Amino acid sequence: MNNDRNFNKGLSILEALIYIAILSIVSVVIVDVALVMTKAYGSFRVTQNIERAGLSSLDRIIREIRDAESIDLSASVLGTHPGTLTLNTTDSSGNARTVEFYLQNDVISLKENGIAKGALMNTNASTTNFIVRRIVSAHSEGVKIEMTISSGAKSENFYATAVLRNSY
Repeated sequence: MNNDRNFNKGLSILEALIYIAILSIVSVVIVDVALVMTKAYGSFRVTQNIERAGLSSLDRIIREIRDAESIDLSASVLGTHPGTLTLNTTDSSGNARTVEFYLQNDVISLKENGIAKGALMNTNASTTNFIVRRIVSAHSEGVKIEMTISSGAKSENFYATAVLRNSY
């Protein structure tokens, strides 16, 4: 009788194999979920970089267009990539001021009165398309902006239109 109790205390080889199989399956599922989550986070970061770069650039450009009095047609490159937009405007004291948006090393940059002020977007993204178009009607003047921002293997298109101050 004593021998029967000792014999039943251990695991059989079949039970051990079943436990190892279950543990292996659970381990594979956990590693797979971790890899999927890492890939999703990376994709989220790329999308966030693109969105931040596009929206911050467009926000500043649109604000300057709405405050501008006219487009400097001789200094602007319209309808082609890479475009350049030079606006004639005034500062808060009423002094004449020019604002220029242009591409430098695939990054949208800003000049005020001919002095470079820097990039409008982070360096984690690049502008692969920047086209500025002038829109003229009988009563108003505006600007349409088309740009494509890329980061990694992903890119996104951005479009905006704004009307110049006192042109409507």
